[in-house]
Amino acid sequence: MTMKHKLLHIIYFIVPMLFMVAMGGCSDDLYYDVNGAIREGETVIVPISIDFDKEDSLELNTRAIGAQPGNSIQDIKDFWMLVYNEDKTLFRKFHITVDADGICSTTDSEISDMEYKSDSDNRLPDENDLQDDAAGYLRFNLKLDSHPYYIYGVANVDDFETKDVSTVDKLKNLECPWNEQSLAKNSEMYGIFSIGQDRNAVDDDPITLRVNNAGQVQLLHCWLKRLASKVTVAFDGSELYDDVEVYIESIKICDIPKKCTLGVPNHPGLNMDNLADANDRYTIENGVIADGGSDVIQTLSENDKKNLSPNKYYHVCNTTHVYGGPEAGEDDASNSIVLDHKHSHKAKSLFFYENLQGIGKDKAQSKDGVNIDYPNPEENNLESGWKDNKAYGTYIEVRGYYRNTSGRGAVSEGPIKYRFMLGQDVTTNYDAYRNTHYKLTLKLRGYANDYDWHIDYKEDTGIYMTSPQYISYLYNKSMYASIRIKGEMDEDYGLQAEILDETDSKEKFTPWGPWGDGKAGVNGKIEFPDPSGVTVNGYPFFINTNGKTFYENEKPYKVEGAATSFLSLRKTRVLRIEPDGSSSDQSYKTSFVSAYKLLNDDFEAKKKRTYAITPEEAEAASDKDDGAYTVQEMTKNGNVVTERLFRIPLFTRAKELVTRTGMTGNNPYTAYPRKMKVKFTAKIKNKNGGWEESSFILDVIQVRRIINPKGVWRKEGSSKKFTVTLMRKLEDSSTEFTKFNSIGKWSAEVVSQSDNIITLSSTTAGSGSQKPQRNQRRIEGEDEHPIDFDIKFHGASSGFAVVRVRYHNYTCEHDIFCMVGKKPVQIDPTKKVWWMPTNVYRFNSDGTPVYAENPLQEGSLFLRGSTDALVPHYNPVDKVEEITNDSHLFYVKEKGSNSVTMKNWKTLCESINTEWTLNVPNVRVAECETDFYSIADASGNISFPIKKAYGVLYGEGADAPAEKLVDAYGYDSPTGEDSPKGMRGVFVYNENNARTIFLPLGKSGHGRRKMMMGWMPNHPSVTGLKPGTMRYATRDLRFEAPGQPLFTDLYRRPGALYWCSNYSSAGADDVKKSASFDINFYTMGFEGFSNGSIYSLTGSDKSTDACFIRTVTTVQP
Repeated sequence: MTMKHKLLHIIYFIVPMLFMVAMGGCSDDLYYDVNGAIREGETVIVPISIDFDKEDSLELNTRAIGAQPGNSIQDIKDFWMLVYNEDKTLFRKFHITVDADGICSTTDSEISDMEYKSDSDNRLPDENDLQDDAAGYLRFNLKLDSHPYYIYGVANVDDFETKDVSTVDKLKNLECPWNEQSLAKNSEMYGIFSIGQDRNAVDDDPITLRVNNAGQVQLLHCWLKRLASKVTVAFDGSELYDDVEVYIESIKICDIPKKCTLGVPNHPGLNMDNLADANDRYTIENGVIADGGSDVIQTLSENDKKNLSPNKYYHVCNTTHVYGGPEAGEDDASNSIVLDHKHSHKAKSLFFYENLQGIGKDKAQSKDGVNIDYPNPEENNLESGWKDNKAYGTYIEVRGYYRNTSGRGAVSEGPIKYRFMLGQDVTTNYDAYRNTHYKLTLKLRGYANDYDWHIDYKEDTGIYMTSPQYISYLYNKSMYASIRIKGEMDEDYGLQAEILDETDSKEKFTPWGPWGDGKAGVNGKIEFPDPSGVTVNGYPFFINTNGKTFYENEKPYKVEGAATSFLSLRKTRVLRIEPDGSSSDQSYKTSFVSAYKLLNDDFEAKKKRTYAITPEEAEAASDKDDGAYTVQEMTKNGNVVTERLFRIPLFTRAKELVTRTGMTGNNPYTAYPRKMKVKFTAKIKNKNGGWEESSFILDVIQVRRIINPKGVWRKEGSSKKFTVTLMRKLEDSSTEFTKFNSIGKWSAEVVSQSDNIITLSSTTAGSGSQKPQRNQRRIEGEDEHPIDFDIKFHGASSGFAVVRVRYHNYTCEHDIFCMVGKKPVQIDPTKKVWWMPTNVYRFNSDGTPVYAENPLQEGSLFLRGSTDALVPHYNPVDKVEEITNDSHLFYVKEKGSNSVTMKNWKTLCESINTEWTLNVPNVRVAECETDFYSIADASGNISFPIKKAYGVLYGEGADAPAEKLVDAYGYDSPTGEDSPKGMRGVFVYNENNARTIFLPLGKSGHGRRKMMMGWMPNHPSVTGLKPGTMRYATRDLRFEAPGQPLFTDLYRRPGALYWCSNYSSAGADDVKKSASFDINFYTMGFEGFSNGSIYSLTGSDKSTDACFIRTVTTVQP
């Protein structure tokens, strides 16, 4: 075969020992004939240059990362030049050593002017376009008598001076053993000297020293070849199906030669072609070593395999990680440059000696691409296709873990192995030559097949799912889990599911609390930080109730355990679980005993379910209303079904799991997910004909709560686009939001809108495609890409739209609310009530309200009955403020004035009336029962069309969500100027017509100034507390009641109070008669606050909190 790199793309491990005899050193009276041959016996000085190349490369791109750096055996450390007489007996040996600093030394007086360099350009003039550019050289001058010689170069052979190399034949047949302990000991090199720069030099005839046309001694040079070769392995998943992932664990080279001959072809197992002797291949002298070395990419424990996340583990797929996921230290592994990187000269490699096994059977596992030619290879069995019938051949083995998360019937996961026999091609050649860089690319197609490789992936009978699976952070949502069961099932037993409690699992988890394993992936990033060590103001982020239970008739009802979790096997039909007839009662009136009994009873009905195993029975199931499921019969053996695919729904529970407990089906944590486990069990017929239980435990992760972005507002006539990128907090202490990738495909769809105000367009960042989707109602995004797309506004004068994002393989939802203009909004078309789009900012002199300029502007806080506006912009709100003295002055805008003045708290409250009236016809402060509860629905009816959503709204000045929390939360303009900053609040919307209002919390997140109690927890005394502190929560203490663990740090959580127009003493007993309305951003509460914002009603002691005001009109604008 030719050594031309251009033709074969082969960088043959040629360590060229270019013995270029330099142009000086001839004597004035040198005698040579007409052909330039120097007369025998003449002594000449021969300048010599020994250059060593990078290896030749052979790219084996099959249809379908090394253990040490690729230059590990590159350098020359010890060099011998051997000169043989014409009869091939040894004449002289010359020896040079090179130390770690590149300094040469010798004891041979004939050698002078030595120079060594490990990195230089030694390519021939016509080789500048080759991949194997410079490696290094050794140069020296040699004094030598002119005679016909056979000359050879040898490098890096241990104890070479003791070897018998008295003849050329003995030199060439010298055997070098493979050193398993030190790779550097396997860097032996060998080459033949020639006149002229000949990479393919042969020794058919002896060398005669010559001069060139200028009378100068010609260069004598030799290209050295390493005895060893190397393999780099890369992956290409561009032709995989969607949802197919192969997690690479290790790459191993197997059956490498035990030794290699120095100058003749190396044939392990020579004269042992009979496979009956193959079992001796590891023991015979000329055999092979089973384990030639591995590159361990990652080690996946059994727990890891049940909780695989593409963001954490190295894998191959058809999207972001086509060529393998990011390794530690790699910033980007998502483009084709990675293939060059994986196959570069210095890339980590696996090494082996030359192994020539000749031509054999076709290596392909399947010649037709459909049928496996040798499905059951058996070691040493000639007929089975074992090792392609090459017992002594060297092969590569890739081990990994296969996952198919598709719901189309191929759902599967398990260990997988790929094997490939090395040679000069991917078909029938099994000669793995020395000094060659084999660039092997495993090209995975379809369901991770490559028919040029032998694949071991066997499925026994059992239950196949992919874990974990993800479910929405929102309450009352669902997702479908695909379950494939292989084997004949017991129809009477069915498929059974049960949500596990902590006591049923080896893994600790808190069903109501935040979860995180704190484990870093191969890229060094932690996907789920552990919240257990997080503290706030020196206190734990959340409390563990230590198994607290409440008892009724000796029956325990636990605060912890699966009953408090977010997950259900049956559909929830209410927004809240509550005692009968309690919709108007304050939640504290429900005892903990009865609350947890109700919560536990509800869960008992939802934690277990049995599913029929035939399509007909599934369709007719009596519990179909609890969530329909499907069964598909995939494979039959006669009349017996041997493979089924189930699509089983999983649900998040109600928004409030008994208000008194604080438990919720909605994830309250913006920085942490929650996790539960579901055990699926079936009885499958075993080999003996009996029924045997088979189980699979699925991890279900409720994703982090997403609040940024949640809505976009545009001015009347605006056509400014907004680029959505879903963002999340990585930890509770994070000061920035970060974008994240969808695990599986995602979509965005306009599910409801009025007046066609928007369309959607894809971005390259989110779709991974250069083919844009423009001005659509629905667009698709790619797996392992950020949820990133454009909302294009059409310049409407007013209108509303809801965009629903489905991510993580469409299992999780997030809505984005779009609003245009500032017209009053009739949320409920059956009621003649129009909500003003913004809060009250101040009052005119005649008592009429002046409104904020846009929905993001929070307006002002007012004491009840007061027209003095506490304008947040002029009062400190960058941190939650604690007032420290009674004489503290607040900046206010008095009635009829747009100027700022200063007042003491006691002078701000004018009066507390039964009804707060405005001097505007048909306009009122929103009334609790008539207005707020018309959009809140106290009954908890899940079919009530008016819903609430909580998050960040952006306005006209923003074209994308903010990354810093202070910007995302920090809109603060007294005049309503455009700004890129956002505002937290609640979106109240009608899902039937998309009509929406936004109720802001304020820049601080605390839409309330309190008459009593300070900000900091555990304040020393109530008497020391001063009025006017800005804080949403009534408490200033950590709440450590064991029955309400989610309220532990409620004192620091965001929320707001809005005044209601009427006051009644009955508000203490009936929340529908409350004097103010409570918006809890953390728990997503939206309910009356009773009379909790009023402290005194009579005399000089009358005092209240300061709250926001939203008004309504009863006449259509």
